Amino acid sequence: TLRNAEFDGAWAAGSGQFTARPGAWLVYGIVFGMGRHPLIVLAIQAVIGIATAVVFFRLLRRFVPVELAFAAALAWLVLPNHTSLEVWASATNIALSTLLVVGAALLLARDELETPRLVAAVACLAGSALCYEAVIPLAAAVAIGVPWLAAGRINKRAVVAAFVVLGAVALWIVTHWKPEKH
Repeated sequence: TLRNAEFDGAWAAGSGQFTARPGAWLVYGIVFGMGRHPLIVLAIQAVIGIATAVVFFRLLRRFVPVELAFAAALAWLVLPNHTSLEVWASATNIALSTLLVVGAALLLARDELETPRLVAAVACLAGSALCYEAVIPLAAAVAIGVPWLAAGRINKRAVVAAFVVLGAVALWIVTHWKPEKH
């Protein structure tokens, strides 16, 4: 990846990702195209990790007391259960995917889900899946579960919108998969 960025330019860094995972391609272009110094990558990953903890805290505040939400967000920051997302440059797309799916959950955590919020949430779910396809089952569960927890009922608009978009993303990924990625 570094060789691609060095010799072919920043946007060649994730060239193997472009067709199936355009979100990962964009992340790789930024992360590996900014030079070889590891502190740059570490700073990008730290910003994503901190943003994830903040959004996670805000999401949990909708459902649990502030002390518990703070403890969970703090645990996210300090426990080594996701260390590869913090120190492995090639996992930055996964960290961003995590941030986007948690952001979508926060947007969906409302009693009444107005259209602009639903569109933003589904866009976050799609962006998350385009960065890392393994998040698609979690994204589908978020679309079903979070509105149900917030309002006490399944939001059919959220489920249909998310499933249509996630289905389209999954179809894109499957039909544009690079054979060498098998």
